[in-house]
Amino acid sequence: MATTNSPQKPTYEELVATIQELQARIVELEAELAEARMNSETSSKPPSSDTVNPKPKNKKPGRPKKRKRGGQPGHPRHERKAFDLEM
Repeated sequence: MATTNSPQKPTYEELVATIQELQARIVELEAELAEARMNSETSSKPPSSDTVNPKPKNKKPGRPKKRKRGGQPGHPRHERKAFDLEM
């Protein structure tokens, strides 16, 4: 039993045209990607020309600390004594 409102299949020529359009688009996108990957590390460009997305630093996300830094309140500080500059 065939359905009466099935979409028409594309012709061979339409499929070839679509494939050619998609291949051209792939070439364009690959060129854009290659250009975007060019930076001072992958080419002879100076680092000052790298303006797109700076390299992320390897920072580990910090966990919240249970205690604050430093000694206990009211505790006397232990510091080195200054020395004389005159000799």
